[in-house]
Amino acid sequence: MEYEQFGLRDGRFIPTAVYGDGGIFVIEEGIWQSFDVQCRLFDHGKFLVLWKKTSKGLKMFRGSFSSNRPWK
Repeated sequence: MEYEQFGLRDGRFIPTAVYGDGGIFVIEEGIWQSFDVQCRLFDHGKFLVLWKKTSKGLKMFRGSFSSNRPWK
C-alpha cells in the first residue's frame, strides 16, 4: 500500500554495530531510511535484527524496525 500511496522507491539499511561471535546468533543494529520518487527522505528509524546460523549461512531469525516519525 505505501509503495503506491506514497511513491516509495528506495531504501537503505545502515548497520551501526554487530554483536556476537557467530556461534549460533549474531545481533545487528542500525538505522534505516526510505525515499520517495524524487529521492526525498520519506521516513527513517532504527532496526535490530537477530541472525541465526544455519547450514546455508546466517539467516534473519527475528527483526524489529521502528520509525522516528512522530505519531499523529
